[in-house]
Amino acid sequence: MVAGSFRSGSRTDAGVSALENVCAATLERPHVRGLVPALQARLPRGVWATGAALVEPPFNPRQAAWRQYRLLHPASGEGLGAMRRAAAAFVGTHDVSAFARVEAGRDPKRTVTSFAVTGTSGMWGFRVRGQSFLWNQVRRMVGAVLAVGRGDADVADVRASLASGQPHKRFGLAPAEGLLLERVAYTGLRWDAGVGRVADVAGAWSRPRRASPWRGTCAACVSASA
Repeated sequence: MVAGSFRSGSRTDAGVSALENVCAATLERPHVRGLVPALQARLPRGVWATGAALVEPPFNPRQAAWRQYRLLHPASGEGLGAMRRAAAAFVGTHDVSAFARVEAGRDPKRTVTSFAVTGTSGMWGFRVRGQSFLWNQVRRMVGAVLAVGRGDADVADVRASLASGQPHKRFGLAPAEGLLLERVAYTGLRWDAGVGRVADVAGAWSRPRRASPWRGTCAACVSASA
């Protein structure tokens, strides 16, 4: 690998798991055949290389077509209908200053293309898709939706915070351990498949664990440029 060429596609908060992530590096080889198993042999336990693709400079893995996050949270009497209405308020392009940690110089406007809420086996499932997200954004959005589901706030409070940039006092931050970076998608890439199956990794993350029921394993998709 050419020194200084490694770049990752998505950052995650401490405690957050990743089913799929992407990185890019310049390698001294003309193709990616055999690269995935070679990488897998050197990866630590709990990380899988699931694919590789040749890209042309100046490919930037941060510029994905879209990303999708999934967050699991124990159900505690929240109203599903109220949470779905609150989630719908986030869909579209908004200034999310009230729902993220905004770094200096970063544009606080983000587009959420979908935000679904489901419930099963005593757990709430939240799935959010958009091109990019700011630090803590998904966790704070889910925290607000949960607050509406508990009756501590309502949908109007979500809309007011989006308009003003100021969070409601009852909006919280969902735990990092329940959050999974589920997909990172790009257009025009031809992937050489890896030996691991993403479905198997997803199943491992979803299964309850004795120490921490919502902490999962990670997988990685790797892209390279020749």
